[in-house]
Parts: sequence; structure tokens; C-alpha cells
Amino acid sequence: MLRLLVTVIFMAFLSGSAWGAGGGFGGFTVAAMEFNLSSTNDALEKSNFPQLNERTIGTGGMGFALINRLLIGGEGFGGTVSSENESLKISHSIGGGFFNLGYVIPVKSIINIYPIFGIGGVGHSISFRPRLGDISFANLLANPKRTSKMTTGSLSFSFSLGVHLVELFGSISLASILIRGGYVLEVSKPDWSLDDGSKVFAGPKDNLSYPFITLTILFGGQSRD
Repeated sequence: MLRLLVTVIFMAFLSGSAWGAGGGFGGFTVAAMEFNLSSTNDALEKSNFPQLNERTIGTGGMGFALINRLLIGGEGFGGTVSSENESLKISHSIGGGFFNLGYVIPVKSIINIYPIFGIGGVGHSISFRPRLGDISFANLLANPKRTSKMTTGSLSFSFSLGVHLVELFGSISLASILIRGGYVLEVSKPDWSLDDGSKVFAGPKDNLSYPFITLTILFGGQSRD
């Protein structure tokens, strides 16, 4: 939530300050991501636990300024997918943010194409919650270990290509749509750890780089040459 709030503030700043230099946009994003969780799911299957869905829908925010042919901005996002059986609920959550640089290719007055490169970080967590039912506060204090969560994070690069329908409802429109497809490359492979900092030995060895598709509803505008 904090990451998303920072992103919204950042994109609002861009939308206002960059207007006279070319344009500024900010808005809400829905993202579809697909991960390779084969190592994690193999281990879950061997232990007779429910496997995780490798496709996740996430939400977030994005903002950028257009300065001549330069795009500069940022984005943040997060998403969770869960799987469960009668004894255990397992959730995979992802969150991250990127500083983006891109190039503006105007196709028509109402369409821009953006090759975009981003640098930032992506974090993953996998939580395990036994289905133990309701509990009194006194019993919770006596035995508080009802959920375990392990996390990892890494430096990441994002490569994408976007098509921006700039004037969605005519020349005076302030709403537009950006569709992007791309790939996030996670370049470092830190170990998994628990919330208290303890390391998780022999954790999953999945390659957490992933492809994505996003749809962003943007507000703002650009000046004409």
C-alpha cells in the first residue's frame, strides 16, 4: 500500500510539472503475470499440499512525463494468488516498483508507441496458514505460531513495449489507455528468509523472472507540435 501511495504521488507530480514540456499522464494499472513455480510446486506436491497457480493478476499505479521524445516515470504494483485444501492455505504474493525510461514513437496524433526500460526491485513471499479454525485471544497468546511466511527480493530490470491511445474520446479527452507487454528479468537470487530474518535452507530454486501484460487507464494529456 505504501509503494502504491508513493507511485500515485509521483505520477501526480509528473502530470502537473511536465505538461508544458510535452505531456504528463498518471493512472491505474491491471497486470497479468505468469511465473515458473515448478520447484515450489514439486515440493508442495511431494508433501501432499495444494499447488500454487502460476498466473497472477495484480494492480498498481503508473505515471510518466513526455519530454520531446523522452518518456520518464515510475510504477508500482502488487498481486496475490492462493491455493488451499481442507488443512492448509498457501499464498504467493508479489510486489515491486520500477523507475522507467522510454522513447516516444508517435504513429498518429492519437497513438504513441513506447519502448520502455525499467530498473527497480521485485519481492516475493509465500505464506502458509494452517486451517485451525477460530481461537480465543488467550490461546493465541499461548501458541501464536499459526502462520509462516518466507520472502525473497531482488534487483530487477523491466523491458516492455507499449501502445498508447492518447485521445480515447476525441481531441479534448483527458482519459487514455496504455497497453503494454514485456518481461521482468530478476538479476540477483537472494535466499528465502522468514519475517524474523531467519534463513530458509534448501528453499525453492525457481527462476522468478516473468512475462507480463498490463492495461493502464491514464489521465492527463500531451501538447501538440
